[in-house]
Formats: sequence, C-alpha cells, structure tokens
Amino acid sequence: MGKGMSYTQRLRSRTKQCSEAWVFCDESGNSGINYLAPESPFLVLAGFIVAGSARRRAEAAVRSFVEDLGLPGGKEPKFRDVWRKSRQPRTLAMLRDLGKARAVPVFYFMQKQFAIAGKVVDVLLDPMHNPGASWLPTASLRERRRLTELVYTASDGVLRDFAEAYRDPSENAPLLESCLERLSRFAGLNGEPLLEKGFRGALESLDAIIDAEDCDSADGGKHAEHASLNVPALTQFMRKCDMGLDMYRPRQGTLVHDEQSQFRRVFEFYARMLRKIGVGHRELEDVLDAQGIPVDRVGVRNIHCFSMRDSRGEPLLLAADILAGGIARVLKQVLDDEPWSDAELRFAAMTLPGLLGERKALSSYYADDGFVGKVLARLSD
Repeated sequence: MGKGMSYTQRLRSRTKQCSEAWVFCDESGNSGINYLAPESPFLVLAGFIVAGSARRRAEAAVRSFVEDLGLPGGKEPKFRDVWRKSRQPRTLAMLRDLGKARAVPVFYFMQKQFAIAGKVVDVLLDPMHNPGASWLPTASLRERRRLTELVYTASDGVLRDFAEAYRDPSENAPLLESCLERLSRFAGLNGEPLLEKGFRGALESLDAIIDAEDCDSADGGKHAEHASLNVPALTQFMRKCDMGLDMYRPRQGTLVHDEQSQFRRVFEFYARMLRKIGVGHRELEDVLDAQGIPVDRVGVRNIHCFSMRDSRGEPLLLAADILAGGIARVLKQVLDDEPWSDAELRFAAMTLPGLLGERKALSSYYADDGFVGKVLARLSD
C-alpha cells in the first residue's frame, strides 16, 4: 500500500501476540436521528484499550477512584458527578493512573451540523439510486469529503430542513424537494455544475431515494436506527481500535460497549459485517491509501467479539463514560467560544492530542476542519 509497508504492517512486524485484549467504550451526546439537538452538538464515542494483566490494574484504579468519591447509595458516577470543582483533581488523577496501568485512551467524535452536510452528500448523491450522480462513485472519498465541506457552507436553513425531513423521509417528501431546489441553486451559484446536476438528478429520483431510506435493512432494523450517527461512529471507532490492537495482536479481542438497548441489534449487525470483511478487501484499502484517507483498513482483524454490558459491573465502562463526557464538554466549549478552566485545559491536554499523527493517531473525527483547527490551536496556546 502506497510506498513500502503501511503503518499497521510495520507495527505488526514489531509486536508479539498476546492472548486477550479488550476495548471498553461508551457514548456521550446520543440524540439518535435528531441531528439538531442544541444541547449536544457532538456525538462522542470513547474508551480504553487494555490487554492481558493491564486490565486488572486499570480496573483497580477505577475502583479506587469510585471509593474515594464516596457517592451516596453506591450511585454510579457520571461525568457531571465527577466534574464538580472539588472532584476535578481526583478525576484527572484517575485518568493519569489509567495511563500508568497501560490503558490506552481512544475516541471518535462527530460534529452533528457537519454530519448533516455529509448525509446530504451520501444520501442524495448515491449513484445506486440517483443516475444524476453517476459522476460521483461511492468510493470517491476525497471528492465526497470536499463536497461535504462545501455543502456545510450552505445556509443553516436548508441543512436544518434536510435534517428534519430526514427523520422520516416518506412523510417529509415536499420538504426534501424544497431542500433539493435550494441545494441545486447553491451548487450553481458556487460554480459546481456537476453538483447541480447531481441535486437535479436527486429531484427526479426522489421516490427511489426515499424508498431506499424507508426500506427495512437486511437485519430488520428501522430507518431511525440505521440513519443515526451512532452507526457510523461505531464503525469508524472500531476500525481505529482495531488498528490500535495491532500492538497486541490478540488471539481474542473483545469490544465491550455500555448497554444500549436502542441500538443493540443494529450495532451487532455492523460489528458482524466488519468482522466478515476482516483481512479481505485489500483492494478497498488500497483505494483509501491512494486517496490519503487516514483509515488504514475497511474491516476489523483483531476484534473477534462484540458485547454490551451494564457499566455498574464494569469499571472501565465507567471510565469510558467519563472520558466521553469530558471530551464532549471541552469540544462544545470551543464551539461556543467559551474558555477552558485550568482543569479543563489539563483534561484536554491529556486526551485531545490523540487526534494528532494521522494514521498513527488512535483517535479521529468527522467534523469541519476549521473547527478541529480551533481545537488544536487552543492546545498549543
């Protein structure tokens, strides 16, 4: 792939196989198919990778932290509980203790407003259902990203209307038509004749597009489940974690997600799909490599099992919840131009550098590049 060995191939050549490894993860900012929830502009999926005996040491660090908090009635701590001013130093110390125990933090976040623009491109310009988008193959990832950045600059009104219509496409066909008319004009005004052609084609093919979105998936899932941001967040997070697990090459790798009954079936479906792709589909990975996409694989090779468990019985799921909640908080403060406190700056400095390093980074995002630049600029101030 590319020149010489890929990053993960080099990493595998330097590591020894271990018997067992785990990823414990949780979400913050879940609003399902509602991309417009103002109180949670980001969906964050975060957790920790641990292998072998490191799991016991990491769990001991979390149990000690919970005991020190002394919450009444054995209450399960959430981020809002541990981020009170008097508890912030102990929370930061717990995260440092996890690092000493060799629990590796990893996260993936999606900026919901940017994701609306991404859905416009992915759903309305799908050549399988829109012949007017035949010039934009599904594998043209770099061009699709460029168009998403462009559509993101369209008026908030059209993006908001699309997000509302997308919650139930068949019931909101007139609103989708209105969005497409406005998007066609937007493309023309921005000197994008092919994009304008694609949106005009979507108008002509709207019935087929709506049928494809409303149709139950192969596993019987509903539109609201498959169209939520939770699904792409999970699949991208799993790919990144799988790359991180290359350092251990476990014989048995398990991803444990906090119990989430709403998405259990659809999560299990996509986890199975990624495992089936596995080591194969190298040709698709070559496409990603040629386009400079910072994801080094399509399927997963080191995650052999997916499960959901109650965080009350899994200390590292508690830690994952705190990590996800903290990242969501500091990201929202950047978006709202609010300053970080000293404790928030320390938290950000411990976690957000995981975005650096492109392929070597164990964390990633789907967001406006300008926003991510603002986040990283704060870290360097």
